Amino acid sequence: MNSDTRALIIRNTLQSTTLQTLEDSLTNHLKEFLDPSVADFQEIKKDLLEELDGYGPVSSYLQNSQVTEILIDSFSTIFIEKNGNLEKANSQFSSEILFSRFLKKILCDIDRVADLRHPLVDGTLQDGTRVHIALPPVTKNPVISMRRHSQENWTLENLTSRGMFSKEVLEKLRAKVDARANILLCGPTGCGKTTLLRSLINEIQGEERIITVEDTSELAITRPNSVSLLTRISLEGLFPSITLNDLLKNSLRMRPDRLVVGEIRSEEALVFLDAISTGHRGSMSSIHGSSSSQALSRLEHLVSRGAPQWSTECIRKLIYEGVDLIVVLGRQKGNRQVQEIVELAGLESFGYLFEPWPL
Repeated sequence: MNSDTRALIIRNTLQSTTLQTLEDSLTNHLKEFLDPSVADFQEIKKDLLEELDGYGPVSSYLQNSQVTEILIDSFSTIFIEKNGNLEKANSQFSSEILFSRFLKKILCDIDRVADLRHPLVDGTLQDGTRVHIALPPVTKNPVISMRRHSQENWTLENLTSRGMFSKEVLEKLRAKVDARANILLCGPTGCGKTTLLRSLINEIQGEERIITVEDTSELAITRPNSVSLLTRISLEGLFPSITLNDLLKNSLRMRPDRLVVGEIRSEEALVFLDAISTGHRGSMSSIHGSSSSQALSRLEHLVSRGAPQWSTECIRKLIYEGVDLIVVLGRQKGNRQVQEIVELAGLESFGYLFEPWPL
């Protein structure tokens, strides 16, 4: 049989195998083991459909807006973060075979290949869920981490009502956005940096052109006159990688009023600071760090990687000219809160001068 005929048979078979066909087949098979009048019949059929055509036990968590993290350590061990608290899930995959099917479906949906040469894979599902996969020999067994971002259109008022900061801080943040201050958010993973960043962007006037630069589409900007740029990982050498640094350099040719970088992680720090200190006021980004001092130290380190010939004094001057406000976020008993806000008030030989906000 030639390849064209084979492909035609497979395509026609897939087209004729609809979800209804699969459901009818499952119903008939299930009747061999269970009376249709039994209360659990429909529930078991639903679970089977999810296992074969969906994400199995993970499906309910992906549909639950309160679940922000899904951590799958093995076919029988799943943890979820719900309302800021990590807990062991009641659900599990029925077998390693079904877990393997789930893994293959995830890889297909994020359009990635994972094997011995590529045991670590990142990707994003269509709904914006961020996926990280680690396979042997890096791990004992496949480990899948799924991070979900709320689709809610966050505002500063929403965050105030949830206790992230006070109404006084809300008004001051809003005034800083209007005054086109350059804002840097910092904190550990999962502290709400992306959520606050989205809320600050929502405060920007509609006629301003915003360009966002990210590794994965987490900011989900839907406002008019905005452009979202995403990095690309090199695939089998066929396509070159596109880094945050590449995107930032090109974004400057796209007439942005404000630049937003999802998270500064590497040498793009230099391009970003250079841009915001020479004309693109009102820009924003985030960085890992547990305090304003730590955020600036990390920023200095990242800039030095892009400009190793620069002295510490030159780097600090660039940072001082570029960054106006630093907002530090953290967690308190599972709740995301602003823990520190400082303005850069001066630069001395010993370091930066801060003017802290009362919280």
